[in-house]
Amino acid sequence: MNNFMEICYNTDLVTELTLQPVTRFDVDAAIIFSDILIIADVLGCDVNFLRNVGPRIKPIKNPKELKSPQDIGAKILPILNAIKKVRSQLSKKKPLIGFAGGPWTVASYIIEGGSSKTFSKVLNFYPLYLKEIIERITEATIIYLIKQIEFGADVIQLFDSNAGALSEPLFKEYVIEPTKRITLAIKDRFSDFPIIGFPRSAGNLYKNYCEQTGVSAVSIDYNIPIEWAKANLKIPLQGNLDPNLLAYNKTEAIKEAKHMSDLAKRMSLIKPSPTITVTDKANKLKSEGKKVCVLAAGEPDFDTLDHIKKAAIQAISEGKTKYTAVDGTRELKEAIINKLRKDNNLEYTLNQICVGTGAKQVLFNLFMATINSGDEVIIPAPYWVSYVDMVNLFGGLPVVVECKQNFKLTAELLKSRITKKTKWLILNSPNNPAGVVYTYDELKDIAQILLEYPHVNVVTDDIYEHIIYDEKFFTIAQVEPKLYDRVFVVNGVSKAYAMTGWRIGYIAGRSDVVKAISTLQSQSTSNPNSIAQAAAAAALNGDHSFLEERTRIFKSRRDFMVKKLNSAPGLSASIPQGAFYLFVSCEGLLSKSTKSGKVINNDLDFTEYLLEDHLVAVVPGIAFGLENFIRISYATSQEQLEIGCDIYLLSRNESMLVSLVGCII
Repeated sequence: MNNFMEICYNTDLVTELTLQPVTRFDVDAAIIFSDILIIADVLGCDVNFLRNVGPRIKPIKNPKELKSPQDIGAKILPILNAIKKVRSQLSKKKPLIGFAGGPWTVASYIIEGGSSKTFSKVLNFYPLYLKEIIERITEATIIYLIKQIEFGADVIQLFDSNAGALSEPLFKEYVIEPTKRITLAIKDRFSDFPIIGFPRSAGNLYKNYCEQTGVSAVSIDYNIPIEWAKANLKIPLQGNLDPNLLAYNKTEAIKEAKHMSDLAKRMSLIKPSPTITVTDKANKLKSEGKKVCVLAAGEPDFDTLDHIKKAAIQAISEGKTKYTAVDGTRELKEAIINKLRKDNNLEYTLNQICVGTGAKQVLFNLFMATINSGDEVIIPAPYWVSYVDMVNLFGGLPVVVECKQNFKLTAELLKSRITKKTKWLILNSPNNPAGVVYTYDELKDIAQILLEYPHVNVVTDDIYEHIIYDEKFFTIAQVEPKLYDRVFVVNGVSKAYAMTGWRIGYIAGRSDVVKAISTLQSQSTSNPNSIAQAAAAAALNGDHSFLEERTRIFKSRRDFMVKKLNSAPGLSASIPQGAFYLFVSCEGLLSKSTKSGKVINNDLDFTEYLLEDHLVAVVPGIAFGLENFIRISYATSQEQLEIGCDIYLLSRNESMLVSLVGCII
């Protein structure tokens, strides 16, 4: 073949050339063999590549010279077939990246007639014509990329190679706005589909690009300092090397590649907290002046009690502002021991307690100290969002057990999942997100199974212990004393005492493991905040009569919301026995359409619809391990819930009935 573009349309050659690097070098992903000017070619610009020169195109002078974007289907079919063929031959563990040129870059090539250093023609082109050309290219690019996804691409990349030629106002008009339109169109069809943007040579404008386009990750060129990118670009980074290094300096190429890949591979095993992500999106909408109802965050709306605040103030006045013991002050550890004795009938000594900066940290430290590669951790679903990522991070294997019946793990289910490699079982009662509470008998049944498998340890996450309605709280070591040495109790002051920002949690368990956790803490965060420790001791030692009133308020909100939600066709809310969440099934809304014509295919679509169309932020159930549910937090005032709670009967043009519960904040 004499022309590079002919190769790009040859399904078999594209397949072979795409797979070659994977076969020869075992790279982590494959990118389809193609060119950014495919869109220019299929729109009728007749792209040719000349040896030692590069692309040559007959310059266009009028947007009417371009074919309709709707007519590109037949010509791109060989490329799409190659994507399908590559995907069928590529390991499922390796993603296939599809791509296209950015509309501005493609427009600059077809107006300049090829590559350019000055971009004099395109920058002096009739503005209205240029705008129309970019719009046509954008429309064609959307069609092309959506087809790539339908044929098997796992990731999409958008290359704006000439982005660095533009001033900030033109960069926004010609790069940011078309890219935003493309990402919105793709994510409208494929919610949360990964899209990588590459505004080459954009310099400081990279920051605007990341904040405004909606891309999932950004590719940085070799002119961007990696340290600056890490500090300023708040999305995942893809590095690029100066291609000249590959030609003349192997040593420098290896050095630069290492520099670009300083992030450890383990970072690919974890993702941002979905609850925080939803809250951040809602807060961004708020900053734009929109009234958003945020029902995503998991913290009580009550204030920390005055006697706790006074204890903190007193600690400051008494100079308790120095380092404490790494694993916590004696005062706080004794308060924890007394609490476990009084509330749970469990006896511990000082060397069996470690205090950390929140229950999340002590869980993290526990798994870091105990999980080896290949160890299995049984996690009943629905689960708190961080369990799986923590296990993954340390090389463990999360064994997720879907508990669709009452959202509880049964003894039978547990037994079916235990293997020789099982190291941990995680129990969370009351549960986040479903609010279920394990009864004494249910825990007893689970304990009998665990007694048969002495190699399995248990971590019991009891953070919602004091927010309980119609059941009595039990923890498994209390129910079955024979498990005492294998059970690690995790708790804290965040939820019951409305102290989420104070960041105090603790773990109680076998002294050798607790010592290892303390050692890890000594090399990471060191001791928890000394003032917060004094406040936590006051909370645990103080009057607890307030819990009864707060529980009554939470229960009233729960009953109010369950009744409202269950009156809406398509939604179903079970009654939680603890915590302050509803885990609501949206199965009845699947395949329904919104007013704008978008089909609700899953819980991600539904949560996106609630936020974008009704400015209500909730968390999709898939974040907690079960699809087609949403988690709603009712940790907001009864007055606000009563004002904001509505059943929205959508218009006759919309075949979906939606109940939205919340307050306009």
